[in-house]
Amino acid sequence: MSEWWQDLFDERYLEFYGSLDGPVTADGDAEFIERALDLDRGSRVLDLGCGQGRHSVALALRGHAVTGLDLSAFLLGRARELAAARGVDVTWVERDMRETRGLGPFDACVSLFTAFGYFADEEEDARVIDGVRSVLGPGGKLLLDLDNPFPILHRAPYEVWNETAAQVTCESVGFDPLEARLLARRVRRPASGGRHEVPASSVRLYFPHEVSRMLERCGFEVEGLFGALRDETYDWRRSPRMVWTARVRGS
Repeated sequence: MSEWWQDLFDERYLEFYGSLDGPVTADGDAEFIERALDLDRGSRVLDLGCGQGRHSVALALRGHAVTGLDLSAFLLGRARELAAARGVDVTWVERDMRETRGLGPFDACVSLFTAFGYFADEEEDARVIDGVRSVLGPGGKLLLDLDNPFPILHRAPYEVWNETAAQVTCESVGFDPLEARLLARRVRRPASGGRHEVPASSVRLYFPHEVSRMLERCGFEVEGLFGALRDETYDWRRSPRMVWTARVRGS
C-alpha cells in the first residue's frame, strides 16, 4: 500500500489548487529567502520538495545555482516546463527527500510551504534534516517553512470552500491529537459536472519547541524565526507560518 505523499502530488493536486500562487508571489518569496539567508549571487541552493518548481526558478532567476528535488515525476515535469519558459537552468532530481546522498555541497537549503512532516514518525522527519546537514558546506544555512500549529488548532475542524468559473472545491481539515497530525480531505466539482476526490493527506504538525530541538539535535543553530515568507515577527497566536532560519553549528 502506497503512502499518501506518493499519491497526492499529481495532476489532481494541481487541478484542485489551480495554478497555486503565480510567479510574482514566488519572486517575492525568493527575494525574502535571499535576504533572510544572506545569499551571495551564485550561491548553490537546494530546494527540497520543490514541487512544480516556482521557487527553484525564481531563485535561479536571481543568479543562484539551484537544484530542485522532488519525488513527483509529474510535478518535476511541470517544473522543467516552467524553467524553460522563463529561460533558466535548474538541476532537477527525482528522489525521496530523505535520500540526499551524493548531492551538493550546497550553500543553503530551502524547504517551503510545509514540505515536511510527511513521514510516520519524528525519527524519519529528523532524517530529512540530518540529510540536509550532510550536504551543506561550511557555513551552510537552512530555511524551513512550516504551518504555525496554534491558529490551526484554534479553528479545527474546519472546511475551506473555493469557487471559480472552472470548479468548486472543498478541503475538510481535522486534527488527530494523539499523533499531532493535520488531516485533510479534498473534493472538487468541475463546472463540467461530476465529483472528484483528491487523495487525503496526513501531515505532522510541529510546535516551536519541537522544531528548535530537532534542528539543534541535527547540528544546526537557530538564527531566526519569522511569521511568514516576509520580514514579519513570529506571533504564535496569529502568524500563519513558522519560517525558521538556521546555520550549520560551529561554522
